[in-house]
Amino acid sequence: MRKTFIISFLILVISSTSFSQEMQKTTIFDYSEDKHEFSIDISPVLLGNFPSSLLYRNNYVSKKGKNAAFRLGANFSGNFTSQKNEENPQSTVDLNSHQVNFLIGKEWQKNIQNRILAYYGMDLNLGYGRSSTGGNFINLPETSFSTTNTTYSISAIGFVGMKYHLSRHFSISAESGLNAGFNNSKSSNKTENPNFSENIRRSSLFVDMLPLRAIRFAFHF
Repeated sequence: MRKTFIISFLILVISSTSFSQEMQKTTIFDYSEDKHEFSIDISPVLLGNFPSSLLYRNNYVSKKGKNAAFRLGANFSGNFTSQKNEENPQSTVDLNSHQVNFLIGKEWQKNIQNRILAYYGMDLNLGYGRSSTGGNFINLPETSFSTTNTTYSISAIGFVGMKYHLSRHFSISAESGLNAGFNNSKSSNKTENPNFSENIRRSSLFVDMLPLRAIRFAFHF
């Protein structure tokens, strides 16, 4: 009975070890076949902010035999509103703003488990934003005004992340990062009656921590 138990235990250990090794070797995903990937950042939806950013990855094997990916991304946001004074409907304020960001980057990948992959890399981010406010105040005398702000930015974003494959064609990932770059902005303020005009230029360097840069849901094909 004791010998039977020992033999059964050894068989179970050997089988479990073989199965574990096989699971580690056999991955759910295969980027040599599914090289392309489109993903959307779902963290704005979870946090109640909009819009979401889009990201495309082209996965490949480098000359050194390491898994890597080429990245392209973009996001756009805009706001267009018009406000009227309830006491004086002829007094109006129009608000118009939009922001566009494009990124290009590269990442390196490391398989952790048959469904899990770790990655790190760097993105170059280019941004452009413009906002304007204008309106009329019907008083004695009447006053009209306009304010315009234009911003250009360039930054480098270092990132690390983890990806979990729900299946061969679907995955979810989260990443954090550090963003460092340069901003250049121009502001223009004008009023009529009385007449006034000024232009202000500002330049600045910035460094931002991104504890949760994105939570992405992806489709692989």
